Amino acid sequence: RFDKAYLAYPPLLRSVGCESCHGPGKEHTTAPERFKVSRYPQEAICLTCHTPEHDDNFEYASKVLTISCPSE
Repeated sequence: RFDKAYLAYPPLLRSVGCESCHGPGKEHTTAPERFKVSRYPQEAICLTCHTPEHDDNFEYASKVLTISCPSE
């Protein structure tokens, strides 16, 4: 399902896919016991993009709870 809210994302963020944060989705669908995906990525993964220059008020503890999947 396509989420129209995606079009409101800044152009630089449109190339960030689910696997960037959550892990190997394709592999997970073929072998879920072997390839795990994370509903809530670790803070270190988030901080690779959520830097002070891109997101100056990022607080992992509160933001991680707002993660939602457009396919749900």
